[in-house]
Amino acid sequence: MIDLHIHTVHSDGKDTVKEILEKAQEIGLTTLSITDHDSVDAYEELKKLDYTKYYRGKIITGCEFSVSFMGVRIEFLGYGIDVKKIKSWLDNQYNDEKFKKQCEREFADICNSCNEKGIILSKDFKYDNTVLPVDCIYYEIIKHNDNKEFFKKEEWDDISLFWRKCSTDPTFPIYFDYSKITVSAKEVSKLIREAGGKVFLAHLYRYQKENKEEILEALTKQKLIDGIEVYYPTFTEEQTKILENYCKRNNLLMCGGTDYHNKINDNRKLGIGFGNLNISENILDYWGINK
Repeated sequence: MIDLHIHTVHSDGKDTVKEILEKAQEIGLTTLSITDHDSVDAYEELKKLDYTKYYRGKIITGCEFSVSFMGVRIEFLGYGIDVKKIKSWLDNQYNDEKFKKQCEREFADICNSCNEKGIILSKDFKYDNTVLPVDCIYYEIIKHNDNKEFFKKEEWDDISLFWRKCSTDPTFPIYFDYSKITVSAKEVSKLIREAGGKVFLAHLYRYQKENKEEILEALTKQKLIDGIEVYYPTFTEEQTKILENYCKRNNLLMCGGTDYHNKINDNRKLGIGFGNLNISENILDYWGINK
């Protein structure tokens, strides 16, 4: 059993690297990859740990990259990457000053959309830079019941869905074009490959774009990906089968993982997701990786 999509405290996960390794050993994972959002700091920590004390399986270097493509924000998973090369790029791309400016622009643009649509915001509403812009705006919007008319019930009730809609659904009332602040899929694909890695499209069916297959077809046609995340906790059996067949038809690699964060409101478990995953290490046979 393998898990190639795991987050730690180095992005938005709750577990330390050591805790992930101990849990992985306990449940019998044979291969894992830590894929923090736009960060490889977990691997810097691994260098300082004698990690074989905690985990005796194989570790594939990884990272989950935020990218813009076709006007929406999606994620790439990069595996087998040279961490040193990736860290140098990430440190430049996501330094504190640049990130602050990106957040301020995102916040300002979404607030302008609210004003244009008549969505109510408090007169004294300002950006709280301790949280992401969409989170800040979401909690402000739901303070005003009159705003319910602009959103579907599931969007109003679920901040995660609200954020996904904002970033991937051009019909959403306050959709934000992340190409304004997010690096392109083409650039990140090139980066991962130059760092010796393989590029995978993460969790296709989580994106809220109406025709998600357009994203996949365009990425394949432009040769920006080497594979697809086929196995994922929220995918139906039918969705998984569609992606398996797509990979076979287009000679693409397959990966999968739980997207484990250990969040309080998310009961997925390392390795098994919601109890519906048991990903075989056999998919790695086609990666050219020695087990």
